[in-house]
Amino acid sequence: MTIDSKLSGDSYEPGYETTAKKISQFIITSGLQSGDRLPTELHFAKQLGVSRSTLRESMKILVARGEVHTRRRRGTFVGSGSDDVAHAAIDLSTPVDLENILALFDFRCIQEMATVRMAAEQITPRELHTLKEIVVLNQQSAKTRNLDAFLESDIAFHQQIAEASRNRFLIETVATTFRLQHWIIKIVTGGEPDSLRVSTEQHLAIFLAIQEGLSDNAVAAMKTHIQMVKKVYQNEVRRLLIKHIDKTSYH
Repeated sequence: MTIDSKLSGDSYEPGYETTAKKISQFIITSGLQSGDRLPTELHFAKQLGVSRSTLRESMKILVARGEVHTRRRRGTFVGSGSDDVAHAAIDLSTPVDLENILALFDFRCIQEMATVRMAAEQITPRELHTLKEIVVLNQQSAKTRNLDAFLESDIAFHQQIAEASRNRFLIETVATTFRLQHWIIKIVTGGEPDSLRVSTEQHLAIFLAIQEGLSDNAVAAMKTHIQMVKKVYQNEVRRLLIKHIDKTSYH
C-alpha cells in the first residue's frame, strides 16, 4: 500500500453535503422546474430522514449554487441553476494532490480571515445564536471524542461564519474548499493528543471575537486556528511517513 492511499483513507462527507445531493436528486426525479415550491422544512426533513438543522445547512449550499432560492415567509423554491454570482466563484473542483495541500491551507487561511472579518462586522443576532449552538455541539463532540459529530460541527462552524459574511463568492468557496479538504481534515481530527480540545478552544475564541464585534481579534484567532490545523496535518503526515519507512525497513 502506498503512502498516498494511507493518507486518503475512506472518504468522509458531512451530513449536510449528503443531504444537499439528496435534495438535488429530489428536484430532478420529481420533475420540478424553476420557480416550483419545495416541501416545508419540517415535512422535507422528515421525508429525507435528517434533522432540520442539517436541512438548513444543505439549503445554504444549494442557495449559494443557485439551485434553490428562498422567499421570506413564503418558502423555498427551485432556482434556475444559472445564478451568475453563485457560478462566478473560483473553480476549485479539481482534486488536490499532496504537493498542493499546504498551498490549499494557505489559501484557506487568507480566505477565512477575510470571511470572519466580514462576519464580525455584520452577523445578525439569529446567526450568532446558531453559531453559538454549533460551538456547543463542537465542544460536546470533542469531549466524548465523537469524531464524526466533531467533523460535522467543525464544518458547520466555518460555513455559518461564511454565511454571515453575506458574500456569495466566499460562501461557495468555503464550501468548496472543505469538500477538497474533507479527507485531510479527517486524518487531522484527533491526530495529536489534545488536538480536539485545542480546536474547540480556538473555535470559542473566534466566536467570542465575532460576538463582541472585534473584527481584528476574530481575524487573528482564525489565522491561529487554520495555522494550527496545518501544523497538525504536517505532523500527522510526518508520523505516517516514519511509520511507513519503519514498516518497509522491517520487512
